[in-house]
Amino acid sequence: MRTRIWSRRSTFHSLDEQVIPYEIMCWFMEQVAEQVERCRITFKQGESAEVE
Repeated sequence: MRTRIWSRRSTFHSLDEQVIPYEIMCWFMEQVAEQVERCRITFKQGESAEVE
């Protein structure tokens, strides 16, 4: 099994074989992580309201 070490010069390939630069992929993943955190907070607030 080969392990690839990612660097800032790396690119990613999408499902339709387009090349996605590393910086854009990092930005996208940061956006997703922020959205997931907002969803978790909202979900926890909803659970708290049900308990009361």
